[in-house]
Amino acid sequence: MLATLAFRNLLPLAGRSPSSASARHRHKIALSLLTATGVIFRSELAILLACHTAYLHLHPHIRLPILSIISSGLLGAFIGLTLTIPLDTYFWRSPTPLWPELT
Repeated sequence: MLATLAFRNLLPLAGRSPSSASARHRHKIALSLLTATGVIFRSELAILLACHTAYLHLHPHIRLPILSIISSGLLGAFIGLTLTIPLDTYFWRSPTPLWPELT
């Protein structure tokens, strides 16, 4: 569901410029959601995230600034790790904090 919400935010809105402030805000939300999804569910989403990030940064009509990309990625990683580490640690009954996607 998080990935679906992220892809929804990547789709252009009819009648709006891809370089508008609202489009940039939606792109930042999409990057945060994709990062959180990759952290929580599948680390293979990192490839998809990298492709979309490169596109959003390099496309001449969008040009998402690097600071926006970094802040969105850090926010998504923080939210994803905050949610997944306690749950995985509990369900795997590990005495130490656990993130199975990393191991």
